Amino acid sequence: TVVEYVKSLKDSTTIVDKLNLANIQYEADWGGREPLFPPHLTPTQIHEGIKSARLMQGTFLASRDNFLEGQVNIEGQDKFILVQGREGLNRAVNGDSVAIELLPEEEWSAPSELVMMDEEDESGDIADDETTIKSSVKEVEKQPTGRIVGIIRRKWRQYCGILQATPSKG
Repeated sequence: TVVEYVKSLKDSTTIVDKLNLANIQYEADWGGREPLFPPHLTPTQIHEGIKSARLMQGTFLASRDNFLEGQVNIEGQDKFILVQGREGLNRAVNGDSVAIELLPEEEWSAPSELVMMDEEDESGDIADDETTIKSSVKEVEKQPTGRIVGIIRRKWRQYCGILQATPSKG
């Protein structure tokens, strides 16, 4: 292994230390709660899914009116694929190249007519907003709906913002 090779070199203690630090496995402590987002598929799983046509690749476009909605533009398709909810968006940011899984037709939805800003209540919950979105959908206008299962390429860009400590404890 690389670690064994580096250990065999003269004066390799600092490099071995760095290799040991790189191999530490970090596990998130969610305090008994479920993670906010489902895990992304591995690059190999994404590649195989796209190759077998189980997944599709496209560009994510965030909604300007609702922070819990977006669309994925699939090249060669007429219609965009709708993505809704925190789990459906799965950490995608506007312009990212994503892998998307199409939901069964009975789970298709329509864009919400609500204009929603990203405002958390005192508990930090957004779950009520997701329920509101799903209840505000008209049955007639359903369109292909999916969920993002992986991010193929981020559209990196610089952001500017302010980090502030939350006034509530915990």
